Amino acid sequence: MPRLIQKMDSTPRWDDLVLPEKPMAQLRALAAHAGDAGGAGGTALFLGGSRAARLEAAGALADTLGRDLLRVAPGALARRFIGETEKNLARLLALAARRNAILFFDEADALFGGRTGVKDAHDRYANLEVSHLLQKISGFHGLAILSANRKPILAPAVVQRFSQIVRFPVSVC
Repeated sequence: MPRLIQKMDSTPRWDDLVLPEKPMAQLRALAAHAGDAGGAGGTALFLGGSRAARLEAAGALADTLGRDLLRVAPGALARRFIGETEKNLARLLALAARRNAILFFDEADALFGGRTGVKDAHDRYANLEVSHLLQKISGFHGLAILSANRKPILAPAVVQRFSQIVRFPVSVC
C-alpha cells in the first residue's frame, strides 16, 4: 500500500485555516457529523480553491477527529489492466477501515472524471469502472473526501453522491 497512499503527518488546526464563514461552517458540520456517527462521515467533495487549502482543511478535520489522514494520489490508484484499480481500491478501503483513517482522494477528477459516450468496449469498461468505484466509495463506513479543482470535470453521478460539498474560494494574491 505505500505506493498508493501517503499518511499526512502535518496536522493543521481550525485556526490555521484561512477560509470564509460558509466553508468553515460546512467543515465544522462535517466534523460534528463524523464524530457523532462514530467516524462514519460519508463522502464529501472539496471543490475549487487551491490544492493546498483543500489538503489543509482535510488535515484540520483529521486533527479534530483524532484520526489519521491518508492522501490517495489518483495516479497511484488507477491502473491500466482490467480489475487492478478495483483491487487497489478494495485494499485501500480495508486499510482505512482497519486504521479508522480519513481518506483524501487528491485531484479526484482524474479518477472519477466525466463518463464518456460508448463507442467501443474500452469506453464501456471505463464507464463501468467509474460506477464501480463510486459504489465502493459510497459503501465505505468511514469518511472519504474527494478533492477536485472544479465541478464540471466530475460526472454528475459523482457529484450527487456527496453528503457535503465544500466550495473553497479562489485565492487572490
